[in-house]
Amino acid sequence: MEIAFNQRFGIVEGTPKVDTFPDSARNGLMYIFEKLINESLIQNTENKEEAWAAIYREMLRTSKSSYEIIDPRILSINEVDIKLHSLKWNDVYTLCERIYLNLLDEYKVYDGYHEEWIVRVSYEDAQNEYKREINNLMSEENLPYVFGNGEFSRPGRPQTQKSINKAASVLSRIELRKVRDHYNKAIEFFSNPTNVDYQNSVKESLISLEMAAEILSGEKISKDFTREMQKLGGVEDDKIPSPIITSMIKIFAYRGTAEGVAHGVSEGLRVSSNEAELILSLVASYITYLVSFFDNNKDKTPF
Repeated sequence: MEIAFNQRFGIVEGTPKVDTFPDSARNGLMYIFEKLINESLIQNTENKEEAWAAIYREMLRTSKSSYEIIDPRILSINEVDIKLHSLKWNDVYTLCERIYLNLLDEYKVYDGYHEEWIVRVSYEDAQNEYKREINNLMSEENLPYVFGNGEFSRPGRPQTQKSINKAASVLSRIELRKVRDHYNKAIEFFSNPTNVDYQNSVKESLISLEMAAEILSGEKISKDFTREMQKLGGVEDDKIPSPIITSMIKIFAYRGTAEGVAHGVSEGLRVSSNEAELILSLVASYITYLVSFFDNNKDKTPF
């Protein structure tokens, strides 16, 4: 199962929960831990007490709690559960990543007769099972993150992903490498659940738009975005339609007025996950359009 029943059939209440790891999800995570321990996939040990202690130790490390010596023989599962529910929401995501990195292991047993180790569950299979369980939990809880290769990411809505993928194909050009660097930063600021930063995501998105327009047009767009972009607009074939130019200028206004986006502005337009994702998607579409527009006009240049 990759998508939970509720999401497959549209039985989902509210919007995806961004800045949280709810209690119900933490309960589900405990069952995932139990499953891994019962299958001896935590540090390749059949000693369940040792496995629970290893997970508890990762919780202490993740939350940077005071150091304590853990006796697996007296540590109760209830203590592990209480500690999990006490963690900050972003620390729970970090915990999931650390377990993948530090605790997951293959399950192998020693065959004394043949004097060899027999792998019952490979390390790769253990990783895949863990990823599947965590992603199922994300889906069930309507949490907007995907777990893969040991890290969470926030892919955004399907339309956002489509726009980002189109932009990625044009940003592979050498001359646009600096644009790509800024746009990738925007994606990273938006998608990292343990260090999400919507303000800087918007900022980096708009820098990439400004830089793309400047490189592709050859004009000093960064001097005065509004004035220089207006020069590119018009009704002629070699001009960008004015409504498109106007829309770029209006969205670029977030660079100078939104909270936290530029110069430490404390008052201005709101920047939440919705605005950050919209701007991420719009900028991707704008960049794709600009590349196509200037390529087409380059082809029409007479020799």
